[in-house]
Amino acid sequence: MKFIGLVDGTSADVYDTDLGNVEECDAFLAITDYSSTGLGMEIRRAAELGRPTLLTAQTDKRVTRMVLGAAEREPSFAFERYGDLRTNLLGMVNEHFAAILEGARV
Repeated sequence: MKFIGLVDGTSADVYDTDLGNVEECDAFLAITDYSSTGLGMEIRRAAELGRPTLLTAQTDKRVTRMVLGAAEREPSFAFERYGDLRTNLLGMVNEHFAAILEGARV
């Protein structure tokens, strides 16, 4: 995964890099605790490519209906809530992407 940072590169570089990261990934994790146009674009690209995608949000965070609708409509998407980022989310990611993670270890 490539990361330009907050000040390096041009706006076009950020666009190309972020969407390129989605195109190169085996699976996509989106933490949707806060609204973000950029994340929405990445989620849409993951849907177009059929990437296994886990959309997540902390238990007490409001999630847009667009995100929830994506999880309902896209066959490769799931949505789950987590309580604690370090303990709950990591286990959730491992469980959801177990087959992909196992394949990567081979």
